[in-house]
Amino acid sequence: ICTKGTNGTNGAALNNSKTDVLTRPFMQSIYETILEHVEMEIGGVYDQDGLYSTLQLWVKESLMPIVSKFMVSTNENENEHHTFHRNSISAQQHTKRTLSLEEQMNHILSDCYCTTRQNEIFDIVTDYPDSLPAIFDLNYVLQKTHTMNTFITTLQHTFQKRLLHPGAQTKQILQVYIHTIKVLRIIDPTDSLLEHVSHGIKSYLRERGDTVRCIISSLTDEEALGGDLYEELQRQDDVKPLEEARYDSDEEEEMPGWDWNPAPSLYYQRTSGDVRTIGGDKSEMSSDTLSERATDLLSMLVGIYGSNDLFVDEYRLMLADKLLANIDFDTDREVHNLELLKIRFGETSMRQCEIMIKDMDDSKRIVANIHSTIRGRNNNTGSSSVDPEDAPKVDAAIVSHIFWPPLQKESMKNHPRIQKHIDQFGLEYAKYKNPRRLVWFQQLGQVQLELDVLDDGEILTKEFTCAPLQATLITHFEDNDGCWTAQDLANETGVPEDVIKKKMGLWINNHVVKVTRGSNGETVYELCSHHD
Repeated sequence: ICTKGTNGTNGAALNNSKTDVLTRPFMQSIYETILEHVEMEIGGVYDQDGLYSTLQLWVKESLMPIVSKFMVSTNENENEHHTFHRNSISAQQHTKRTLSLEEQMNHILSDCYCTTRQNEIFDIVTDYPDSLPAIFDLNYVLQKTHTMNTFITTLQHTFQKRLLHPGAQTKQILQVYIHTIKVLRIIDPTDSLLEHVSHGIKSYLRERGDTVRCIISSLTDEEALGGDLYEELQRQDDVKPLEEARYDSDEEEEMPGWDWNPAPSLYYQRTSGDVRTIGGDKSEMSSDTLSERATDLLSMLVGIYGSNDLFVDEYRLMLADKLLANIDFDTDREVHNLELLKIRFGETSMRQCEIMIKDMDDSKRIVANIHSTIRGRNNNTGSSSVDPEDAPKVDAAIVSHIFWPPLQKESMKNHPRIQKHIDQFGLEYAKYKNPRRLVWFQQLGQVQLELDVLDDGEILTKEFTCAPLQATLITHFEDNDGCWTAQDLANETGVPEDVIKKKMGLWINNHVVKVTRGSNGETVYELCSHHD
């Protein structure tokens, strides 16, 4: 008989057309019984070892006696109608039939197992590495049932339905892709399966604008994407540049000879064990190429775009943000990451990033010298006490702009009290680095302030870290009796009124300033501590 599972694969076969009327519905019920039991026992359970072996034992002990008795009884009834089969079945024939039947039952079990796991394959992938026991069992069963094509199709459709849609974040898609690489390399170390399944994921990721940034940020952040890429970058053993590690099945190092043959189909490889790759046989693949491809996760992700330049440029942008936000000029972590990235992307590609970090180290030394000069001059004034207002208050990241990515150049007018300290720093730099001069990016940087804030009717002193424009705006409230319109602040700073309203939100939310309406309906800001 022939039974069919829900995935359309053939089940057991008994070549006895005379008994079809009885055996076909019986074996169909056996199939349904096994499928129901498999779904009940292993459905949603991925972290337990030996589940498939437990199912095999259940089939052998619970079902085989029933099925064997039924098949023997059916054949004996058939024999009664044929004079040449009147003698009872010999012990040897019975053993052969029982062995064949056991193999068929195990095949039905394998088919039901694959059907159940294929319906859960997305959850198995996302639960990696906790789902490793289920993956090992699935790998074993797939080799027995030869249902790899169905497995690939199911996985592709599942990804299209549950992953590749606008509702999924890019970092989530990348995390599933990384898990998919690891899972499929357990099932097929040659990456043949991966090439079939990953095509849709890579195409979708290329359409996302933040894919490169997510990959680069994950390289330097041990908590992003489960830390997989961070660990990959930190790996020291047998590391090669990406240009050498990347694999392309369409490229061959040597021209093919007259005895060249194409690689066998995926189905043939899995059923015959003849796993080959273009340009080499199975033994070569196992010893060289296979080990390199199985460990180089970073090259797989960079290969989504096929070029290193996008990733190097994105890293420069991220590095610039990190360095400019680092007010302590601490570059040890960035130097460590850069040295590892140079191994992968090449020293030439990372040259500009190296100069950016050197700029920060130079800035730290220059700032220390300028602060020392200002303090020394204040101490030599002969006054018994130094005015805190004259103490050095400006640190500067002095950058070689041609090696940095484009920076924000919007201009603004600082409050005179702030501008005085900036001019003092610039003057000392001109003396220290003559004939060089500083060109300030007015709206870049951070300012640390101490402000008196109204909190539950009490005036408390709080510390704030804000943008230069926000610092200039709040400093203006020391003047004009702590009351300004949005238009007046725009005139004082040279910044559009809509930007002023946006930046004032920080001080409104922290109860430093409150909003009122003027006589003409204009927006008026008042300092809470002055007017309450």
